[in-house]
Amino acid sequence: MEKKQPIQMKSLNFNEFFTKVAQQTLDINNQHQKGQQLTLHVANCRLSQLHNTTTEEVQIMIKSMKSKTSAGLDEVSSKLLKHCSEALTTPLVSIINKSLSSGLFPSALKVAKVYPKHKSNCQKTPSNYRPISLISTFSKVIEKVVLKRLMDYLKQQNLLTNSQHGFVKGRSTAI
Repeated sequence: MEKKQPIQMKSLNFNEFFTKVAQQTLDINNQHQKGQQLTLHVANCRLSQLHNTTTEEVQIMIKSMKSKTSAGLDEVSSKLLKHCSEALTTPLVSIINKSLSSGLFPSALKVAKVYPKHKSNCQKTPSNYRPISLISTFSKVIEKVVLKRLMDYLKQQNLLTNSQHGFVKGRSTAI
């Protein structure tokens, strides 16, 4: 009869495996980038400051999120945030504006809750799992605001090349 592994040991095994995979990926990417010129030279172009957000914009960002029950370490899901948005929007606007003006992102909001999701085959093999990272819903709202600011800036300054299709709304990477 097979002895069950304690949950702490399983957690340590997954942590060790996911950490090794992440380091190997970083090493591979660093090797590919050596010697490559990836710089776009643009004269007189700089992002001086991201303008503040408003309660209206943050409410729109919150409403645009899918209503999910999954949550980061703070246990605030998008479903809960939507339900409490009236009470939470003003403090969230304050945090976002402080982050935009200081250029700092609250590090506590980037700590993820990671759990292994089984892909296929043997459930005892860590390589048959992929890590799912759940970050704070508040972090997602801040990121949406920053993304909007950056995309607006890139478009205004004509910094998006015609060959940029990934992660650009309205452009497809499929042929």
